[in-house]
Amino acid sequence: MSTSGELNASCDQAGPAMLATHGCVLDKATGSGRSTIERLQFLPLLALGQQDRNRQALLRREQINPAEAMFVGTVPGIGDAFFLLSEIYWLPATWFDPELLLYEEHPDAEEGSRYLTARRNGDRLGRLEDERIDLLHQKMRAFWTRSIERNPPNP
Repeated sequence: MSTSGELNASCDQAGPAMLATHGCVLDKATGSGRSTIERLQFLPLLALGQQDRNRQALLRREQINPAEAMFVGTVPGIGDAFFLLSEIYWLPATWFDPELLLYEEHPDAEEGSRYLTARRNGDRLGRLEDERIDLLHQKMRAFWTRSIERNPPNP
């Protein structure tokens, strides 16, 4: 990003991605109510149907191994999708012109809490279920530390 605020970036892949930034980091605010987040981490979503049958079956099992890859389900425009942890990238939060908003009518929203919302360059397509987030945490730990918990905690 230049000193004038212009983003100079290039990407060899366009399309949907999964936001990988942890929720508690997303929703932190300054005393004036502005978001403190500076960058957002993403994982590009890839079409599972373009993989060979063995790889598709392996990813659909939803186990810790292979740690690098995770099946996420059906995504509009892709079909069944997965990501590779090795392809994580970040973008400056300013690219999305974020603001913190109340979602009083949303069933998962905590009363009085504000949530980071992109005003441009981003559309939310869905959310991983809690048990899949637990699997993602296990995969991240295994991929980056090569350590697999023998008895992962039960939520």
